[in-house]
This record gives sequence, C-alpha cells and structure tokens, in this order.
Amino acid sequence: MYSRNDEKAMVFIDGSNLFKQSIRFKNERGVPCDIDLIALRKKLRGKYNLIRTYYYGSIPDIEQYITKAEQEQEEISKEELEKVKKEAQRKINSQVKFYHFLMYNGFDVTYFPLRKRERKIHCPLCKQNSVFLFLLSYTSVSPIL
Repeated sequence: MYSRNDEKAMVFIDGSNLFKQSIRFKNERGVPCDIDLIALRKKLRGKYNLIRTYYYGSIPDIEQYITKAEQEQEEISKEELEKVKKEAQRKINSQVKFYHFLMYNGFDVTYFPLRKRERKIHCPLCKQNSVFLFLLSYTSVSPIL
C-alpha cells in the first residue's frame, strides 16, 4: 500500500533570498519573521521520506561594509572606520556560526562570497543610460534600485 512516508523529498533553501524577504516582511508589516529551519525540516520529515536538506547562503566582504559607510558619510574618521570593520567582522562571524549550527543539525550547507556587480543598460525607449547594481551570490541575484 502507498503511504506518504514512501514519498521522497529533498529541500533546497536559498538562504540569501529567505533572509532578504524576512527583512522586507518585517519592514512592510512591522512583525518579525523568524523561520525555524529545524522545525520546518522536522515537519517535512514527518510527512515525507526526507533525503536531504540543502541550505545555500552568502557572506559579504568587509569591504562592502566599509563602502556603505563611506557612501553614508562624506568623511569618515579612522576611529569610525575601525568601528565599522569590527561590527562587520562581528556580523560575518555570526553568520558563519549560523551556517555551522545548520551543519551540526544535519543540513548540507554551501555558502559563497557576496559580490557586487554593476551593469550599464541603454533603454531604447527613453534613450537614457541606466546603471543597475546587483548583489550576486551563487544562489540568487538581488537588484538594488
């Protein structure tokens, strides 16, 4: 007889996209959007023969935090720059710890450095050039407008 536990499943999670969408949800609705990935996997395991859970993420470079700080302020002192670097390193370390937590709990985790790319596009309708900035990871492309 056929049962649900005979159905095999593999889960693929785009962590960068999930993170960005949870921030967007919080900003739009004012409600934090915390997703318990361990509970999600347990729930799926109860319904399906779960083969594996993959999690794909990215880690920004410290230089991206520095560039952002420089864009927000015209002049930045050495002390402020050191604070930005320390905070960036703290955030990156926290993210790596999260990835290690997932690995420890049986997720197959892959993460890549986050890269910034610019593309110049000419619009034939409005006859103007536009510059689009993209944050690229292995798993997603998120345009910044």
